[in-house]
Amino acid sequence: MKPTIIDRRPSTQDISWFLDLHRMEQLDLNPSYQRRSVWSPKDRRYFLDTIFRGYPSPAIYLHKETMPDGKTIYAVVDGKQRIETIIKFATNKISVGSDFGDSRLEGKRWKAIGKEPDLARAFWDYVMPVEFISVGEGPTLLNEVFDRLNRNSRKLVEQELRHARYDGWFIDFVESESENPDWSDIGVVTAARAKRMRDVQFLSELLIVLLKNDVGGFDQNEIDEFYASYEIPSETIPSFVEEDAKNRWTQAKRYLLALEQTASAVTTYAKDFTNLYTLWAVVVINDKKL
Repeated sequence: MKPTIIDRRPSTQDISWFLDLHRMEQLDLNPSYQRRSVWSPKDRRYFLDTIFRGYPSPAIYLHKETMPDGKTIYAVVDGKQRIETIIKFATNKISVGSDFGDSRLEGKRWKAIGKEPDLARAFWDYVMPVEFISVGEGPTLLNEVFDRLNRNSRKLVEQELRHARYDGWFIDFVESESENPDWSDIGVVTAARAKRMRDVQFLSELLIVLLKNDVGGFDQNEIDEFYASYEIPSETIPSFVEEDAKNRWTQAKRYLLALEQTASAVTTYAKDFTNLYTLWAVVVINDKKL
């Protein structure tokens, strides 16, 4: 069997090209394999500093796809944070850092900077390396490309890589639960944890306790194994009953919510992940007694 070869076409594009794509709705910043936004305001200001000083930046990787109606869409395989920063700046949502060293730019948003022709041109004409990637085997191979790019550059944490690599019941369930306000009420989901998907990873740990009816202990390899085994449970685990698992999950969560409503018991005594994991295990494993 021949190894899969990725067709890469190196090029360069300036910022105005990306803004035109965004304006014409031809830029897909959120394909299925992408991670959540993780750059802080400081990160974004640093990239704007890079642009206005003319320093080089890493390549943007795009996958070009022609839709049935003939419209061309460019999915961002790598470089989402940089493109998002460009768009946010161009739409006056962020500003240049206040310590830039040039009074024409310091703390300014685009609405002020864009009035200066030379500064506007410096922004629009900033050139970035771009690699157009062509694959012939659909989204699965694109997931692999994304995974490899980020493993090689060590950008992503384990859970972000899982988000790119896996599909199916397990990941759909925990990522959907991370959007449920119940977990914010208990203190599991916070803005800081959501940035690097730590909330989703912890919910994965809780689901594993429920599925095996035993404790584990924050083992990254075990999480990977459960993600793989429960992608399509009907094929890999015929004895698995989805409704039973969902009912047990809901029952245990309601128990925690009831504890929290009584003198904020959960957030007071089980605020950190280790204690909350232990409490969850006690509730899930002893659900019939409770």
